[in-house]
Amino acid sequence: MRSIASDWLACVLMLAGAPAAGQLLDLGGNPAPVIDTSTAASELASFLEAQSTEIALYAQGQPPLTCAASLRSLAAALLRDGQQRGEEGAGRLLAARTLVRLLPDLDAALTEGHVPTPMARLAAEDLSQLASSLPGAQATLDRALRDALAPLTNSLVPAHSPPPLASLAAAAQNFSGVDPAPFARLDELVAAGLAWPSHAPSAARTHDAVARAMRVLAAPGWLPAQTRQSLAASLTRAVTDLADRQTADVALLQIDHIALLADLIAQVDALHDGVLRRATTARVATLAHTLETDPGGAARSARALLVVFSAPGPEVMERMDPWMPTAVRVALGNELKAVEEARQRLLSVGLELQDRSDPMVEPALLSALRGHRQARQSVLDLFAIGAMLTGEKPIDGQSPRSRPRVLREFRRLSTPLLEAGRDLTDPAKANQARAFIASLAGIARTLEPFPGEPGLRDAGNPGSGMSDSARALWNALTGDRAGDLLAQIDQARQQVRTALGEENPVERAADAVVELERLHALLRSLDAAHDVLSGGLEAANTSACLELSEHAWNAGFGETTQRAADATASVLQHNAFAEADFRLLRLVALIPTSKTAAQFDALLHLGSIDESTWPGRQRAALAAICRNLEELASARLRGETERATRLEDDTRSRATHVLETIASN
Repeated sequence: MRSIASDWLACVLMLAGAPAAGQLLDLGGNPAPVIDTSTAASELASFLEAQSTEIALYAQGQPPLTCAASLRSLAAALLRDGQQRGEEGAGRLLAARTLVRLLPDLDAALTEGHVPTPMARLAAEDLSQLASSLPGAQATLDRALRDALAPLTNSLVPAHSPPPLASLAAAAQNFSGVDPAPFARLDELVAAGLAWPSHAPSAARTHDAVARAMRVLAAPGWLPAQTRQSLAASLTRAVTDLADRQTADVALLQIDHIALLADLIAQVDALHDGVLRRATTARVATLAHTLETDPGGAARSARALLVVFSAPGPEVMERMDPWMPTAVRVALGNELKAVEEARQRLLSVGLELQDRSDPMVEPALLSALRGHRQARQSVLDLFAIGAMLTGEKPIDGQSPRSRPRVLREFRRLSTPLLEAGRDLTDPAKANQARAFIASLAGIARTLEPFPGEPGLRDAGNPGSGMSDSARALWNALTGDRAGDLLAQIDQARQQVRTALGEENPVERAADAVVELERLHALLRSLDAAHDVLSGGLEAANTSACLELSEHAWNAGFGETTQRAADATASVLQHNAFAEADFRLLRLVALIPTSKTAAQFDALLHLGSIDESTWPGRQRAALAAICRNLEELASARLRGETERATRLEDDTRSRATHVLETIASN
């Protein structure tokens, strides 16, 4: 049975919703807004404010209705504040739209008695207070949102048994001079947090950060005793401060810094004895000493050194040597030496720049990283060539029964590969040899299955077991020309194989390779489109770093099927592929989503997004893209062609930048 509050709310929303909706849809005779003005955000804020006012008027002291009004006030405040902050406010707009999407479910829960009255009253007060004084820092706002919404989320999200976590206090007792009391108090706080769905993600992340940082308590002997004592004292003090709301933010940041240093100490301690180890331990000891006086600078230096030490040496790649045919072994041996030389240079430069304010922006370090990446890429190129020549894909950790032999169709390549391997030792010929290897590797990769190719082939095979909906989507994306697309891929690959058995194989295969590269780019985009569209808006919004309304989704992806079909037809005519038009799709396809995620996951994770890993590292950029798509929907509705074009260009540029950043990392 529907409650009286539910009926009241339904009536109020009809009364408040009509004028607000009319305001959004009425184009009127007003001049177009200034380019890049957040009209969608401001109009939604006005709409929510009108609803909040009407609901509060009819609430008459009923906590469920008062809470519903406060939710709208908070969402409106986030929209207004996010709009005023410009580039830095995108995260607030995303949080506001997450709230807006959940309003129907929250309204139903409040008015149908699923939220106890005391919890509704508490939430209304906290939400109203937060709306009137939003924190400036995004991280502080995340936690404030989590806390204010806790009475609702804990009433609506089913409780679950948290996984057992190791006792921090018990670990602290293993070290003399360390007071276990603060760690015991933190154990209690973590256990309490894990018991509540609203705080479980944050509690687990905090426990993980402290556990990582506690490794400094077992720091090796090469770290001076005074430094070890200082690190232990800093960690204990930070853990103590975690229990105080006023100091928790700074304390957690300090713990993250100590954990970063612990990671670095472990890396350095694993080095073999020698000059490098002695030099590195001395530098890291100095870095640990400065953590107390300059935590930010020490953390930046530690992060840079971790990047340096994570660069793989030749020993990681030598495991693949048994899979390589004799034709590439000469080149492989020389390029593995080049990897070691590049790694040594990288380590040397990294140590020299350790005392800089931010080593990761120093040209010398960037150059050394680039050199190591290029040397490693040359080895990966040889692996690709070896797999093509033998038809066997190397399996890490395993060895073939015997060294693979070159397939008959590729035997003509053995001699030029052996010559290129020898030329790598001649400075006058090395660049030309590497160019030949890179070109041949590019050819080899065109013979490997493209992204989406297995799915496309299954779509054309009635016995593949693919669902009807998945098959229909593939057919729609290709304009029912999947068969033609696969035939063109197969034909181009056969041309490449034929060319590789002739004189000057790289030159003879050039045209077919260009065709295959174009087809590869198309299939990669079609695969992303299939992934995004099959999940749909609901799946996308389960990510804590994405939030789109239906209008924004349509603005960004509503024409995807037709655009993909047109691109397929164009590429089949041997025309260039407009790859930039599909970068946003490719980006969204990379973001982890969960179709079974609880509806409050996005809000729950606002307080625990790990911004050191993907996609949290690009959280601000993704929020800005969401904002752009909302504004794009508004601009198109109003017929603001110039503004829509600018928003489209900016969104494409942001997506490109994020994809490039991911690739470089």
